[in-house]
Amino acid sequence: MKVYGKLWRTENKGKNNTKAANYRASKLKATPKWLSAEDMQDISTEYELASWTSQVMQAPYHVDHIIPLKGRGVCGLHVPWNLQVIPASTNISKGNRHVI
Repeated sequence: MKVYGKLWRTENKGKNNTKAANYRASKLKATPKWLSAEDMQDISTEYELASWTSQVMQAPYHVDHIIPLKGRGVCGLHVPWNLQVIPASTNISKGNRHVI
């Protein structure tokens, strides 16, 4: 599956770039203007923690939105309390669903 995904991304750079840009834009739209500087630092800390955990565990870890930014029936925010660091395989298998 990984080989197919990499091949698809290589052959469809435009579509892949569009998908990535739309995701970044949705994060910007889902980041409330009322977040404090401390909240923004907490978000950065989550991403730093994911990077550090990936290095220590020697396996990829992602920052996951507990409630997806654009999910079926739900719409989460890009705020520190909606983020969690989880193994990449778990995040990928979760997809864009709200899993309880």
